[in-house]
Amino acid sequence: MNALTAPIALVDDERQIVVVGRDGRFVPLTRPEVGRGLWDALTPSASDTSEWATVDRTQPLPRAGDAAENTSTWSWPTWSPDGRQIACFRFGKGEDAGHSTFVDVLDIDGLRASELTDLKGRLPVYLQWHEQGRDIALLSQREERLVLSAVRPAEPGVEAILADGSPLFFSWLSGRPRVAAFVGNASGGHLGIYDPRTHAATLVLPGQPGNFCTPVTLRDPTIDADRVLYVAFHEGRTVILAGTPGSAETRVYEPVEGLVALVPSPDRQRLARSIAPAGDGTPYRGLAVIDLTSGTVTPVSDRPCLAFLWVPDGSGFVTAHVDTDRNLLVWSKVPLNGEPELLIEMYPSRDLGFFLRFFEQYADSHPLIDPTGQFLLLSGVIPGRDERSRIWQVRLSDGRAEAVADGLFGVYGPSGD
Repeated sequence: MNALTAPIALVDDERQIVVVGRDGRFVPLTRPEVGRGLWDALTPSASDTSEWATVDRTQPLPRAGDAAENTSTWSWPTWSPDGRQIACFRFGKGEDAGHSTFVDVLDIDGLRASELTDLKGRLPVYLQWHEQGRDIALLSQREERLVLSAVRPAEPGVEAILADGSPLFFSWLSGRPRVAAFVGNASGGHLGIYDPRTHAATLVLPGQPGNFCTPVTLRDPTIDADRVLYVAFHEGRTVILAGTPGSAETRVYEPVEGLVALVPSPDRQRLARSIAPAGDGTPYRGLAVIDLTSGTVTPVSDRPCLAFLWVPDGSGFVTAHVDTDRNLLVWSKVPLNGEPELLIEMYPSRDLGFFLRFFEQYADSHPLIDPTGQFLLLSGVIPGRDERSRIWQVRLSDGRAEAVADGLFGVYGPSGD
């Protein structure tokens, strides 16, 4: 494997967390030795750090089965904004841990790990850091309801419960940590602004939320304030709406019908939207880009898709759609102006499938495209290449795939440039 354009955090085939540095070195973060406690093993002495943290890339791709058996497994590695830490869920087993789930933060050099909270029987769903790197919002599930809460690496053991409902999706606002959350309930729900310090909704945005998932937040320099874009029932119709927390002012962009997916461009000046006319569980169609200044809506593609991701320079998308005849996931590159280009076909891992099911929520926090826009990181089986799930780095220029490691899910971190 060649040097990387950005580090990768991956979940290997034994559900351990491994970081692959830009130099191609593998740093296992969650593999204690037999007979040692978990946190002791995650803090090796200075004398054995280099051996413990390095894998020889001339040997076969690393497999967790080659390491000592672990009593815990991990999922959803989530990079901190500065690229120095990874937040993740840990599933405990054994006499001490029972079958609890925890939120951990791991230093990427493997020298320190912290347990931030015990979910106390709730099922883990999703993690996202605030841009300042001092707060982490997390989504979990208790029976039929989702729970939104927040933790701080500097205050382990303290969890602020913010909201519960179903459905529930959220995004961080910029500046002072606050969360914009779509919280569903029997009457339809609301879109609120939640403050982790006060543990409550400080504001509720106008309109009855419509059929969409994740609200989009962006900073509007013309008013020096955050705007929240969402789908709502407004003045007798369902529209894509922009609201400003603390203001009654709204802006309507376009009327919509069906389940709407919203993903902001990398520069936060445009909004990609696509619509599943028949609702949840059916393909999205009508991918288009909305200029948030002029309001102009530019069609891009009417091909059905399961998910769409912006490329970092904003020149187009990578899309995934299901070939139902062959039961394959097909990835394509879709420029803003031009014809789609096939990249690769594959059978996705379960983790990647879950990501795609809720891609609007994961798009900002778990990038599958490297910061330079050269590679796509996928997990699963490529027909004719192997029969076990691997992490693949796919060139966006020609669709050529190179195996990184055996594993179930991988995500790019900050480039550090």
